[in-house]
Amino acid sequence: MRAQARPSTRVRPRHKSWMRAMAFATVGWGVIWASLAASKLGWTPPLKGIYALSGIPGLVGVWFALLTVRARPAWLLMAGLALFANGTLVAMPFLFDEELREALLR
Repeated sequence: MRAQARPSTRVRPRHKSWMRAMAFATVGWGVIWASLAASKLGWTPPLKGIYALSGIPGLVGVWFALLTVRARPAWLLMAGLALFANGTLVAMPFLFDEELREALLR
């Protein structure tokens, strides 16, 4: 038996994959926001480069988010959050191409 005074420090694999999914979402959205900030400062990055630099982490994040799905309501909510954060990065070129192009060229 394990002593009660010693806490367990083992991190479960699903939590690790959720954290990785959210880290990739943060990187992808950071690219989007940094490109918008750069366009406000006078430098407009190429749109295809923005989509590539944000979409690749988005795809990897979707993969990690799918690994976190469990049949418990709390984990479905957590996995749904990670899927939404990364899925919007993947869908951005298809859904918001004109809006992002217009925001960058202002």
